[in-house]
Amino acid sequence: MNFDGEVLTATLKGEGGSRKSPIFFRRPPDRDAFYGVDDLPDLAVRSGKWKFLCEYDGSNPELYDMQTDRGESTNVAVQHPGVVSKLSESLQQWHKEMPTDNGATYRAAKKKASKGKKKP
Repeated sequence: MNFDGEVLTATLKGEGGSRKSPIFFRRPPDRDAFYGVDDLPDLAVRSGKWKFLCEYDGSNPELYDMQTDRGESTNVAVQHPGVVSKLSESLQQWHKEMPTDNGATYRAAKKKASKGKKKP
């Protein structure tokens, strides 16, 4: 496993600077819904001005330009297929290198359990 930390002392002291390498995220598997959204993306990466999100298998890509759209209101994935491909590939590789989080199995078990419940 590769660690991706960087020294950000100057940034924290207000002396400028910023993270240079991409930073990767994985949503905890039990937090699939939040703020009224029923199926949140599983994986994300911030790289430069881009924020890219997708499911574990790379489907449902979302790409946002954080310089012009900090509210993430416009998904520009279709307009930037090269960026999507590059970020998706690096995100999938990072995810494979991480310890298994059982997110995909958790989701399948949760759906199966909800189908088995009888409605009053």
